[in-house]
Amino acid sequence: MQKLALVLPLLIALSFNTATAQDAVEKPAPKKHNNGPMAVFKQTSPMPLLMGLIVKNSEKLDINKKQNAILSEWRAKNMGPSLKMGNEILADEKAIKAASLAGKPNEDVEKILVSMLNKRHQLATNMLKCRDLIMKTLDKKQWGELVALAQKKGKEMKMSH
Repeated sequence: MQKLALVLPLLIALSFNTATAQDAVEKPAPKKHNNGPMAVFKQTSPMPLLMGLIVKNSEKLDINKKQNAILSEWRAKNMGPSLKMGNEILADEKAIKAASLAGKPNEDVEKILVSMLNKRHQLATNMLKCRDLIMKTLDKKQWGELVALAQKKGKEMKMSH
């Protein structure tokens, strides 16, 4: 049972990050705001980045003033803390790699891993709350258009890799 408790978080972490061990050796961890906030979120959460799509496509989605005010308030309140958490996740990933390569005891590495997993869970939960707010704020047509944009963006990202 105790082994399961130690292995389960690792399996969850691996499911969030599809990078290979070779990638970890060849590519240094990104620095804060390396490519902007969206890059941090892409690296640290499996959730689609709906708010960013709305900002970039507000005219196409026909976002009205009331909707914009609601969404802007959410961004103002939540973007900073979410970005901070994303950067902490990236720092934890770097610390896990460094501790592993330094031969630190499993318990030390697992503490960092658990901390990182808790942050990933909290970030994904916050992004789900954001999605829920978006679903409540947009009408059905706008939501459908946003989903189509997200799906198109996902396909474009897969083709670029």
